[in-house]
Amino acid sequence: GAGGMAGAGGMAGSGGMAGAGGMAGSGGMAGSGGMAGAGGMAGAMGAEICKPGMAYGDPLPANRTPKKLRDTGFEGVEGPVWVASANAFFFSDLQRKSNQNWAMASSAKIWKYTPANEMFEVFIAASGSNGLALTNDGKILAATHSNGGLTIYDPADKTKMEVWLPGLNGQPFGSPNDLAVRADGNVYFSDPEWQKPAGRAGQGQRVYRVSPNKMVTTVDTMVSRPNGVSLSPDGNTLYVTDDQKNVWK
Repeated sequence: GAGGMAGAGGMAGSGGMAGAGGMAGSGGMAGSGGMAGAGGMAGAMGAEICKPGMAYGDPLPANRTPKKLRDTGFEGVEGPVWVASANAFFFSDLQRKSNQNWAMASSAKIWKYTPANEMFEVFIAASGSNGLALTNDGKILAATHSNGGLTIYDPADKTKMEVWLPGLNGQPFGSPNDLAVRADGNVYFSDPEWQKPAGRAGQGQRVYRVSPNKMVTTVDTMVSRPNGVSLSPDGNTLYVTDDQKNVWK
């Protein structure tokens, strides 16, 4: 993704960095020290920050071949993130249906894929989630359309720990879409509102920053329908993609 790097055999989603055999997805943590994954490196070989002025070759082998893991049973796959502590890959399935607002379905699930046994399992049913990221202590932080906030899950035991950020000024956000966590604990997320349910006022189409003590500030109000969110490896630049095929920083 924007600012993301993938190593041999790895896959990088919005803003993630992955090493050989590793995967990182929307909002994979990048900041000072810039590695993605719970508590540090992602993948077997890990990822490292590219040094300014250096030339780098193709990070993937010349004979690379993608492997399809599964192509049935999903409706709208989003928000992948690699959790090193679980040695597994997590993602949202928005349960898109032709006759409903595809991202607002409360039946959206969080799936877990374990490479060791190549097994898929429903990790959290009815999560209402889209983008996923890791907190600095290795928990899964989800942008949740269903409640208009950000929700934390424990990857060790499937516990829904808390609705970490329920909204702003007593009102839920419209439809939090994607998010990224910086090494210092600041969280950035997009709220395009175009996936919010009827009757929810929302806060307007914006990109937000949430401090570790949950103080919310607006980063941008000009981007129309902000979508993917990613941080540069040093955590000093925020990248945002929108639904109009633009990339912002």
